[in-house]
Amino acid sequence: MTPSQGAFQCCGAEGPNDWQSSVYNNADRSSLVDIAISKLNIAYKVPESCCHEGISVDDCNTVRNIGMLTSIAKPVVYTSGCMEKLVDGIKQNIKLVYIVGAGVIGVEILALIFALLLCCAIRRSSNYKN
Repeated sequence: MTPSQGAFQCCGAEGPNDWQSSVYNNADRSSLVDIAISKLNIAYKVPESCCHEGISVDDCNTVRNIGMLTSIAKPVVYTSGCMEKLVDGIKQNIKLVYIVGAGVIGVEILALIFALLLCCAIRRSSNYKN
């Protein structure tokens, strides 16, 4: 399974409000009435991957189409952000990251040593021919 918002049980980097100014919503913000300080969408959509696992597709689509203003959205959409969960996942597997990195560096060093040995062997054989 590829890592996604559904797999991490999160929505957006810091929370579902990150989708408010996203290209995903591609709404024309020039036609909105400026009620708030910013020109962000008041009613915005989030991807289906933000919906809880046990929620039906119809309920998820209803909440996604209504927007995130309502309190109905809170039990249906994940409210925590993905950035913190992703960093925690990397911290839990940091030993594996180090082991793989050390393995790659070790293979590269061995390849360099063998290349130098081959270069020296070729130079020696060319000296005998002269």
